[in-house]
Amino acid sequence: MLMVCQDHVTQGLRKLPVPHVKRIPENMNISCFFCNQKAKVKLFIPDNHHVMNKQKKRNIRFL
Repeated sequence: MLMVCQDHVTQGLRKLPVPHVKRIPENMNISCFFCNQKAKVKLFIPDNHHVMNKQKKRNIRFL
């Protein structure tokens, strides 16, 4: 996950292979990954690892 200001959204998107984007609420004071400006956008890759593990466990039961 990267927290970025409006000036660095494009650079942040380039750092993530398949980014998802959410606005950061105004009441949160988080700094931009690239500078000290207030971050406005959260860029992240969702963690589907736990979902895949559940599916694997289900498949094992039926083997």
